[in-house]
Amino acid sequence: HLDRTSLMRKVLVEGLNAERLKFAIQQYIMQEISLERAAEIAQVSLYEFIITLDKYNITQSHLGVQDYQDLLNH
Repeated sequence: HLDRTSLMRKVLVEGLNAERLKFAIQQYIMQEISLERAAEIAQVSLYEFIITLDKYNITQSHLGVQDYQDLLNH
């Protein structure tokens, strides 16, 4: 059972996480940032970010050489 302050903190943190993820996905789709940088911004692992893209049916067809190297290094 969460008290009111803890509940508000939880809601705020979840909202910030969702906004970071949304921003990272948008920047990645617009090819403004790499796959690895998007994962960093979203504060998730590269694997988690790729899974999230797949979950939302976002193709990764514009992966660059650096993206593939980043994947191999993780």
